[in-house]
Amino acid sequence: MSETSAPTPQSLYDLLGGEPEATHKIREIVEAFYDVMDGDEKAKTIRLMHPEDLTSSREKLFMF
Repeated sequence: MSETSAPTPQSLYDLLGGEPEATHKIREIVEAFYDVMDGDEKAKTIRLMHPEDLTSSREKLFMF
């Protein structure tokens, strides 16, 4: 009788396509998030918690 092992779960990174595809998709998600936060009146409170220039915030979230 042979044992069947459960498939190895894929990471989110793998599900997004691995390198370089996942890196590109993650960057797109981060950019879209900050674009919405920067332009949507409903996000005004959280936007005020960030610096005027969002460049470093975008990079930090991407690297996280």
